[in-house]
Amino acid sequence: MYLSGPSNAKVGQKITITANGAPSGTEQIKFTAEGNIGFDTVETTSGSASFQLDLDFAGTTRITAQAHDKFANALDSASHSVTVVDPAFEAAGGGLDRVGGWFMGPDTASVGETIQLTASGLGQSVVAEFSAQGLDLSSTRVHVSGGSASTSARAYTEGSASVSARGYNENGQCVEEVTHTVQIRNKNRGSAPSAALGPMPQISAPPAAAGTPWRMQLQNLAEAHSVIVEFFGANGGIYRLFPRQRNQMDLTLTFENSGSTQVCVSLRNQSLSAIQVASTEVNVADPAVQPTTQASPLTVYPAGTVPVLGATKPPFAALAGHHGPAIAPAASGTGDLTQLINAKTASLMSRLNKS
Repeated sequence: MYLSGPSNAKVGQKITITANGAPSGTEQIKFTAEGNIGFDTVETTSGSASFQLDLDFAGTTRITAQAHDKFANALDSASHSVTVVDPAFEAAGGGLDRVGGWFMGPDTASVGETIQLTASGLGQSVVAEFSAQGLDLSSTRVHVSGGSASTSARAYTEGSASVSARGYNENGQCVEEVTHTVQIRNKNRGSAPSAALGPMPQISAPPAAAGTPWRMQLQNLAEAHSVIVEFFGANGGIYRLFPRQRNQMDLTLTFENSGSTQVCVSLRNQSLSAIQVASTEVNVADPAVQPTTQASPLTVYPAGTVPVLGATKPPFAALAGHHGPAIAPAASGTGDLTQLINAKTASLMSRLNKS
């Protein structure tokens, strides 16, 4: 079974995704969408079915279809991803030079401040090259993971600074280019205090495991018109939330890959300008690897050695001729500790009686 439909779209559009080639015996196909949320169950015996989805948010939307027989047994599944861009975000100066790319990061900074900048929507790119004016970059060539690449930049002079990122595909062709402008202020010249930008968002990110639903909690959102939550590293994706004066919101998702995943949260005002940015790191565990917090597994020692208080002793049979008869080792080769204690006790009692 496979899915067909557009790979790129814009916010406000309605797209149709079609499942084809469902296996024999299929009587219904269940569709689910993540990013832009949606679901539907379509009854079919022809091996195909269609699903329509309204696109309200920018980012990557993943649609999954699963075929079921009349007993609700899963027969096959397939998935399809759509990159959704926001034309309103572009018109507001989001820094889009080509469809599919944009920058995440602050619009203002102080001289001497280091800021985090992320180029996103680089879906066809495998590497990104950064360049800047008025900013010192920590990295200029970065591997693209999950459609995103990040660098940090230090503002060293007052005025208007800019940073650009070019995304290159496997053939070395430039397929994406995005720019971003940052106004650099001298913090000693009476610039507005940071409190005027609103409180810094707080991120509560518990431990995560690949393939398991994971929920993060965001706080201090009440002053934001919208919230952009972006993931890059081992996992990539972008979500847009609308607090509507709520101070706290939760975001639930499932990571597909294990490894270090960066989380960037950007609060935006009605002009779509970033007013606060915070980030954190989530180490997504591999469910196939035992967590280190669990008890260590039993250690099986080779025949002929028994650890006693950190020392390695000879097998019990080697005690023959010392203060009692030899004790034959058990079938495992390590002997019976109870037998050893009883033999040593009998030997000591015998010596006491003789005395």
